[in-house]
Order: sequence, then C-alpha cells, then structure tokens
Amino acid sequence: MEKQNQIQPSIDNLMENIKQYAEIQFKIYELEAVQKSAVIGSGMVVSIIKGISLLLFIIFGSIAAAYQIISVTHNAALAFACVAAFYLLATLVILFLGSKSIRNKIQNNIIINLTTKDHA
Repeated sequence: MEKQNQIQPSIDNLMENIKQYAEIQFKIYELEAVQKSAVIGSGMVVSIIKGISLLLFIIFGSIAAAYQIISVTHNAALAFACVAAFYLLATLVILFLGSKSIRNKIQNNIIINLTTKDHA
C-alpha cells in the first residue's frame, strides 16, 4: 500500500507531462501550418504580380511588333495577323510539346513548398 501511494504522484506527474507535451506538439504543428500557408500565399501573390507584368509586356510588345511589321508591309491587317499567327504557333507548340512538363514543374514546386521545413 505504501509503494502504491509513492507511485501514484509519479503517475500523475507523468500524465501531466504527457498532456503538456501533446499541447506543445499541437501548437508546433499549428504554427508550421500557418507558416506554410503564409509562404504559399505570398508566393501566389508574387506569381500573380509577375504574371500581370508579363502579360502587359506581351501586350505592348505585340502592339509594337505589329506596328513595326506595318512599316514593312504597309498593311495593318496583315501585320496584326502575323502577330496573331505567331501566338497561335507558340500556343500549339506549348500544347503539344510542353504541357506535361509545365504541369510537372508546377506540381513539383507545390510539393517542395509543402514539404520543406526551412522557408527563410
């Protein structure tokens, strides 16, 4: 009976330590999830800004290219059709040759962002 009275406080202490450990582990996982979300969210915002900038560059570059072609051909419709044909050709090349590799690169980047611990 005396040994049981000595063991009971140790068991209570052990249970309290286990409870504290579980709470701390939960908070760590919670903070890691918040960090990963912040990294992914900020990456998405940066990617959107880059995409918009690239889109504007392409639009204005296309207009400039079309006007340059107009100076050579003296035909606005033909110049803009040449620019459109270039984009059609580029789209077909991407669709047939690069679609799977582009998708794989995006998937790999997402997996790397979700699984790496150090984002600094």
